Amino acid sequence: MARVFAAVLAGALGVTLAACTPDAEPERRDPAVFAEIDVPPELAPQEAVVDQVGIVPAASGLPWIVSGVRTTPGGVPEGVVWTLGESGAVAGEPAVLDLPGVVRDLAAAGGAARTVLAGSTGEDGRTAGFLLTSADRVAWEPVRLPPEIVDVPLTHVAETGGTVVALGVDADARAVRGVLVPTSGDPVPLVLPDGAGEPTVEGVAGRGETWVAVVSWDDEVGDDVVVTYRSADSGTTWTTSDLPGDAPRVAGAATTATGFVLTGSVREAGLGGPVTDAAAWFWEPGDGDAWEYLDFRRDDAGTDDQSTGLSAPAVGGDDLAAVYWGDELSASSLVVEVEPGHIASQGMSDDNGGIGFGGPSAWDPDERAVRAVLAGDGGAYVTELRDGRWRRLATLAMPRRWFRPTEVDAGDGALVARRAEVSTAGDGWRRWVSSAVYTVDGRALVETSADVPWTGEDLALVRSVATDGSEVTVTFGWEEGENAVTVRSWFRPAGGGWTEGSGWPSSGHAEIHGVRAVDGGWVAVGVRADSPEGASVRHAAAWRSEDGLVWTLDEGFEGGDGRSSARHVCLLADGRPWVLGTVVDGDREVDASWVGESTGWERAVIDAEEAFEVEGCVEGDGDARPLLQVQVDGRSELRGTTDGTTFELVGATGRGETFGRVVRVAEGYAAVGTVVASGVERSVLWMSADAEEWQQLVLPTPEPGGEGTVHPDGSDAVVTLAGEGGVRAWRVGDVAQLVDAG
Repeated sequence: MARVFAAVLAGALGVTLAACTPDAEPERRDPAVFAEIDVPPELAPQEAVVDQVGIVPAASGLPWIVSGVRTTPGGVPEGVVWTLGESGAVAGEPAVLDLPGVVRDLAAAGGAARTVLAGSTGEDGRTAGFLLTSADRVAWEPVRLPPEIVDVPLTHVAETGGTVVALGVDADARAVRGVLVPTSGDPVPLVLPDGAGEPTVEGVAGRGETWVAVVSWDDEVGDDVVVTYRSADSGTTWTTSDLPGDAPRVAGAATTATGFVLTGSVREAGLGGPVTDAAAWFWEPGDGDAWEYLDFRRDDAGTDDQSTGLSAPAVGGDDLAAVYWGDELSASSLVVEVEPGHIASQGMSDDNGGIGFGGPSAWDPDERAVRAVLAGDGGAYVTELRDGRWRRLATLAMPRRWFRPTEVDAGDGALVARRAEVSTAGDGWRRWVSSAVYTVDGRALVETSADVPWTGEDLALVRSVATDGSEVTVTFGWEEGENAVTVRSWFRPAGGGWTEGSGWPSSGHAEIHGVRAVDGGWVAVGVRADSPEGASVRHAAAWRSEDGLVWTLDEGFEGGDGRSSARHVCLLADGRPWVLGTVVDGDREVDASWVGESTGWERAVIDAEEAFEVEGCVEGDGDARPLLQVQVDGRSELRGTTDGTTFELVGATGRGETFGRVVRVAEGYAAVGTVVASGVERSVLWMSADAEEWQQLVLPTPEPGGEGTVHPDGSDAVVTLAGEGGVRAWRVGDVAQLVDAG
């Protein structure tokens, strides 16, 4: 099997604040603190959204089924199962699984002997795993889990000959636990050997008494460590081994006619720095402990700057393994049949309009076709690969319209949002992205972009307001009829009208991620590439303007020889511009900082150990230092700086709690984020007078998570929360008084 594949492929700091204790109940306030703001119709909830999809092929007269977690507007996530007819179309309404509380995880597997659904639910502050089995794929019976497993959320499941293995992560113990359900007898608890750090299950597969599991361990330093676990005695004992390749990542595991296959990616050298390339690994019982690495290295690897990877493998019968690779815009497939003297592969491109490619797939040996569930942004559809092309069979849910306020707040109470509408396009999806500016008019969120230059299908928009009230806006996006990104800029003096700039100084590709008023004019930051289509290496870049109309490329701003980016721009206490982004350091992409000096720009690596993820910067004033906002070890941290290159911890959340984008409001700080109380995630408004000690207000919404922002409007804060239930907005009056009342 491996030779067949090869032949085909040859062509920190821990601070917990008193007000942020993990699992403490967040402070509850009078709901009158939050004054609801009406949102425009385009931001309201849409139809149901679907994620956590799975697909199980027909077997011995049993139909194809698709599983998923569905959330209807105003409802809670529920587990559902669709039955597919012979043509692949959905046969009637989906069956709703009889599960308590909110369904959080759902995975499916099965064959002729038994079909199984595994997952987790949340109810009354408790998370519980579940396992359901069915002989006819209509009636589902719960499996009584061993006591030591009942609180473990099960995320991966596999079945072979009626025997089932389901695995999940015990977060408190930082261990992988699960259950083996034999064809007869009681379920048996499983515990995999411990690793270093936090585990994530990546796949599980079995044949007979032999089982393979794959787990990645995050020890918070460098790359995750991928460990494979093998058992030849139905999980009684396990042996471990690593995978060959640089920084391997595994998307899934499956059995083949003679062994096991893993698919995913490895790190390779690209034109501008490290990229990922598709990879697979094969092992046959009796062939020792080593996995055979199947190199998918592309012919152009090392000469471009694009990454690829394989999704989880699909198998059916005993004679096929199928995998896909692609990025968020398209997907390709490779189908390999293992028959004596016969190998077949098929390639395709499936345009999903940037929705994102993902989802499980399965092989239909009778029809000689691959069926898959493609899912992303809350949408999902069943599709089939036959004779080299994809054909849509059934739409389960349309991708949701999303609304994402930008990271940089202009400081005048208005907020910029990227919006997306989705429509069907042939056998794929098409997404339309635009940007708009919103302000609060009384009790309503209204778009103020109707009569200003940035309306239309601009991909993104950034803006900044100077202390004198003048304003600069920059947009970039694909204009109809053009084959390259167009950048446009406008300037408006305080109380005046808009004037378009003289044109952006770029002969290639440019993306603008931030703009800021500085001493002597304005500075914008982003990325640029020599190729107009952006296919060549992208480099961090800065542009300057004295009047907001004429812009020039700042030749002194450099990101090094490899791939780099500039993502955020703020001001240091002395008025110097401070830029955050990434550069390539050796074979790694690391966070970096640029500080504008009178003689040019000083660049420094600020995260050489890759110990945290930069989320932005927060400007200071008076005695308040500027802050670097990072994610580290499952929590948010704020680190103060005076020079933009050295930092010390100021404040942090507890583990499992997060800040969204932190902004200044009424001389204090605020952010929308999450806390976990009694095992339940809640959306909250974080507030602080000094960025050290924080308190929370629970947002008046039952929907956890989502993307939230705070925008200052005088002494008030405008709060938005975008999630599966659409967009909600509130005004919180006199934030400083609330913080003082504590």
